[in-house]
Amino acid sequence: MKVDLVVTRFHEDLDWIGDYRDRVFIYDKSPTGNTPNLGREAHTILYHILDKWNDLGDVTMFLQGDPLEHGFGRGTVFRSNGLSYLGREISDQFNEH
Repeated sequence: MKVDLVVTRFHEDLDWIGDYRDRVFIYDKSPTGNTPNLGREAHTILYHILDKWNDLGDVTMFLQGDPLEHGFGRGTVFRSNGLSYLGREISDQFNEH
């Protein structure tokens, strides 16, 4: 299962991503970034979906540069071998359905 991590940032520190590097897409909307600062994160989400349409992950997580500040939760852990949310693998949660 391909799990994409799509992050929209402005000046936030991205150390929280840790070693998770499998399929990480970072859209930097700062003045020196790689993405125009238009439409808040909704613009970036739509851009990513359209740009990667033929190679979207089975699961795509769209997050802001500081997800803890924006309500993703402190139970989230990003690890080199996958994503865990409150101790359960994200991929396991989607495989149950």
